[in-house]
Amino acid sequence: FIGISIILLILLNPGTDALSKFQTRAFFIPAHSIVAMSIGCAFALVCGFILQKSREISKDFIAIGAFAFAMVSFANAGLIFVQYNYILPRIAYVLVFAGALLFLGLLKIIKWFEIDGLQLGESHPRIIKVGMSCLGACLISFSAIAHWSDSEQRGHLFGYWFGHDMFDPPFGVYPEMEKGAILLGGTDPGRFCPTYMIFSESVMPASTKRDPEFDRRDVYLITQNALADITYLDYLRAHYDWTVEENGIRKKRSYPPFFQNLLFGEKHAMEGFKPGFPWFGIPKALDNFFINNGERVEARRRKERVYPEEEIYIPTDQDAALAYQDYQREVLEKLRAEGRVGVNPFENGEISGTESVMALNSRLSKILFRQNSDKAFYIEESYAFEWMYPYLSPFGIIMKLNRNPLEEISQEMVDKDRAFWDEYSKRLIGDWLHDDTTIENVCSFAIDLLSFKDVSDYPVNPKFFRDIQAQKSFSKLRGSQGELFAWRYRNASSPEEQARMYKAGVFALTQAFCFHPGSPEAVHRLSTLLYQGGRLEEAMMIARTATLIDPKSPGFRHLLLGLEQA
Repeated sequence: FIGISIILLILLNPGTDALSKFQTRAFFIPAHSIVAMSIGCAFALVCGFILQKSREISKDFIAIGAFAFAMVSFANAGLIFVQYNYILPRIAYVLVFAGALLFLGLLKIIKWFEIDGLQLGESHPRIIKVGMSCLGACLISFSAIAHWSDSEQRGHLFGYWFGHDMFDPPFGVYPEMEKGAILLGGTDPGRFCPTYMIFSESVMPASTKRDPEFDRRDVYLITQNALADITYLDYLRAHYDWTVEENGIRKKRSYPPFFQNLLFGEKHAMEGFKPGFPWFGIPKALDNFFINNGERVEARRRKERVYPEEEIYIPTDQDAALAYQDYQREVLEKLRAEGRVGVNPFENGEISGTESVMALNSRLSKILFRQNSDKAFYIEESYAFEWMYPYLSPFGIIMKLNRNPLEEISQEMVDKDRAFWDEYSKRLIGDWLHDDTTIENVCSFAIDLLSFKDVSDYPVNPKFFRDIQAQKSFSKLRGSQGELFAWRYRNASSPEEQARMYKAGVFALTQAFCFHPGSPEAVHRLSTLLYQGGRLEEAMMIARTATLIDPKSPGFRHLLLGLEQA
């Protein structure tokens, strides 16, 4: 397992900034768990060795080790009191310090009873054996107590709010999402939370729901980021586009038999083909079993309205191929315009990289939007598609993709958005962020939140305060809307619209920054917009704060350097 960790370090080459640690830690958890258990076993074995072989080990050496352990624990306890205002981590480190002192006390007891070394026989006090055993057992509880504040999820309704409020925004500012709407999910929570709400919460008995009337099985949920994947398009067709027209008749789509294709390729479809020994008819029997069982399950699910009753258009494989050709032509024309005639990134017939994949997703999402013109569209954005910006408007925590481009985002729309997020912010960080709140105060809050873990001067929801996933998620939601305002500011047709969008964008991105000051997206977007509006000092203040919070982030350092040069 240590070897696996080394290989992962080589393959992933993770950075030491907070974002890299957060993204890569999941890969290392299994190996680290084994190492941690091994350390625990080793600790038990060493304790047993000391107890059994102590005549050969100096008691002074043991006492020095215990004293050093006590001092390190004392230093950690002091550090944790400075850095955290959570009570449980403080208790954990105090318990470790007390455990070290207890170990020293047991050594003193041994001396009182004039025990030679640590050789413990039946005639010696059992208190020493019991004390040593209890001390070792209590060490196990340290990790649980120290990390309880970061891990405990009781009463954390942020995931439920994230999912539920997409469909039914609270506070009465926005109406409920239209029936039969298409929802494009982007981020991990932006896909999982509505999936849970549609396929789990909607089918639960009303008595078990927080919102007894919630049932949104009518919504078509599609992932924004996977449309370029042919397999994912097959998956969507199985859900939402399950019939095909043949000779004027709608028939259920048929899919190639898996096991026969796997073993025989296309030969199984040839007339007179008979599989030889040892296969006989086994692959065909397996295909028939799974196909028939799948059809029974699908029939039951459609009867229970697990999927919407009406079909929608899902981009075909041909659509995907044309989108790829269009993207290929665009890239090659750009390279020729730059004088790079001999460069062809498509020689192997594949695309790679986030930018290229998202370019295909963008084209296919446009086909989806145009072909389903009778459906309302909403998006929880992970990656901005440029073609969408003229059509987007705020809709609670997500955005609506209007059927026609909007000439502008009116003051009324800005006021509705502001009224909604003022109320929503009270759920998360309290009611302290207003138009007259200075960037300096915002930066002080950010440092208190992420560096000192102390926001006692702010009415922050304590559960949100220690839920990093919730902070990231809602910061992303608000930041996407802030970037919409910033795009409108940069493309405004009048000074009035430009001023309106700048004010709305700065405030929305400031909220996103306060929700999670360590968010690279929120930091870069806010500082960029401040700089574009001539507020260079405040932009630098945001960048400096982010660098203080995560000094190892190369992105924050480069941002600050660029602003300082400006």
